[in-house]
Amino acid sequence: MRLSKQGGELGKKTRVRGQCWSASASDDQHAEIFISPVEDDADKIAAILAHELIHAALPLAGHKRPFQVAATKIGHTKPFTTSEPTEEFMLWAAPLISTMGPYPHKRLNALVQVGEKKKQGARMLKCECEECGYTVRTTRKWLDEAGTPICPRKGHGRMVREIDDDES
Repeated sequence: MRLSKQGGELGKKTRVRGQCWSASASDDQHAEIFISPVEDDADKIAAILAHELIHAALPLAGHKRPFQVAATKIGHTKPFTTSEPTEEFMLWAAPLISTMGPYPHKRLNALVQVGEKKKQGARMLKCECEECGYTVRTTRKWLDEAGTPICPRKGHGRMVREIDDDES
């Protein structure tokens, strides 16, 4: 059984909306469930929580068949690695959600908004052909000395370099 949780935290390519840590990873032998602080929609949070509770109940299943059977029974659908509130899920969850007050949390905005374009931090700067999307990376030194690269496709010409926020 895994004791740690893998990847996808905020700032990575994919974002973890919820996590369930196995009871064996906790000193008090209880499963630990976390929901991302950038979530504030009660329906989505209910779907995430239900997903993570299945992991707590079936700690060895991962997203394989036993997990899929349980998730399907409460209205989750493929892909089972996500937890969007489907119509079927809301039919199952709405009576429970209606007994609770409003979700006591607002979105944490101190983090980069999901889907927002990240500022390029690497030394290798991205250049892209506007016509075909061909992409290369090169150093600032070569951009300064020779300009942007030329697209290898005939007639496409020079590529466009992505400009950093601090340069615009």
